[in-house]
Amino acid sequence: MKFVNAYLLIATMVLAGQTQAQDVWSLERCLDTARTASPSVIMAENARSMADLQWKEARANLIPKITVNADYRYFIDLPYQLMPMSVFGGPEGQFKETQFGVPHNIGANAQLTMPIYNPQVMGAMQTAETGREMARMHEAEAREQVLNETMMLYRTAQLIAKQMALLEHRMTNAKRLVGNVEMLKEHSMVTSTDVRLVQHQLAKAETQLEALRLRHGHVIRSLMTVLGITQQEPIRIDTEPLMSADEDGQRGMPASISIANAQTMLGKAELKQLRMSRLPSLSLIGSYGTTGFGYDGSPEGFLRFYPLGFAGVQLSYPLFNGTVTSKRIARKKLEVQNSELRTALLRSQNTLKVQKAEDDLSISTRTMDDARTQMAIAQDAYDLALLRQKEGSISIVDVIKADDAVQEGHQAYLTALAEHLAAELELRRLNGNLQN
Repeated sequence: MKFVNAYLLIATMVLAGQTQAQDVWSLERCLDTARTASPSVIMAENARSMADLQWKEARANLIPKITVNADYRYFIDLPYQLMPMSVFGGPEGQFKETQFGVPHNIGANAQLTMPIYNPQVMGAMQTAETGREMARMHEAEAREQVLNETMMLYRTAQLIAKQMALLEHRMTNAKRLVGNVEMLKEHSMVTSTDVRLVQHQLAKAETQLEALRLRHGHVIRSLMTVLGITQQEPIRIDTEPLMSADEDGQRGMPASISIANAQTMLGKAELKQLRMSRLPSLSLIGSYGTTGFGYDGSPEGFLRFYPLGFAGVQLSYPLFNGTVTSKRIARKKLEVQNSELRTALLRSQNTLKVQKAEDDLSISTRTMDDARTQMAIAQDAYDLALLRQKEGSISIVDVIKADDAVQEGHQAYLTALAEHLAAELELRRLNGNLQN
């Protein structure tokens, strides 16, 4: 029984450890969640599906259309027609009104219309196809923005966690100093002012640590909102920032330039559609039905039906519409020209931004190495100052100055790390590699 209990205890500890490990959200897990569950991405996917349906709607105009019509008319007054009196042997040029028909008229038919050649439908299909491509670009842009925001929030949380770790290390130093000073106070080697001074340093660090914890919680909740996570408990993340610059040197295209290209293509498709609207269209038409005539008077009422059907082609040519089309074409040409200029400008700006991001990444890497060295030197100097103060060879003020140097080294390292991660993320975005 004891072996069974021990086995259950070990299994429970192992499962608990696995659960705790699973609770840690890595950057890759957050990015995978953002790609599928983010509300912004879902809305972009819906917009792309709408564009696909719009293209299918435009293509459906090539399918034959069948309509069924039925009507019933009761004539209170039968329609009149003028008959030439010469038909009945009367003089030429004189007419006599006559009523034709029966009061009850029933009609029912089915009409078929199928476009043989319709340039407007073809142009609408091309425009819708370009709209589909543009919707896909907008979806990629939405994913890119969500991934960019996810990485920014995730790394901001990592930087805050790193700052808290460094501050906790500094608090450890401060507690050692407080212990040394209190021991020296017991031997009347320092004053009460010195004790209050080092205690104030420790209290200030504790306040800073609490502020960092609150800020870290806000960033985590913002990250959960972007990811579409609705749970109440905050998620846990990896606390160590990862360096993942583009070592392979891949160059892509940011979503903004892709969308600008798609807008230019859409403008050209709309311009082509306007030009094709001047062409004639040819359709196949057909109808088949029946017509009924009814009479309910004396001497004998009746209701008789007669078939009616035809088939043919219909040609439609827009001969003149008041120069409306020409004005639309001229306006659309200017829109396409502006779109092409905008795309070229975005490409030039992106090239300059890539060069700047590469320079910033190189400088931040060197600065971060220098900051690490500065931080190590400041820590060694603080340890030496703490030892000398314990021996009584230097004052508390000198130790506090050494502690301030440690804080400056920590801040310099965090600043360099933040600049490095920001430059790395910007370079990924400009190269279109956020989704890789």
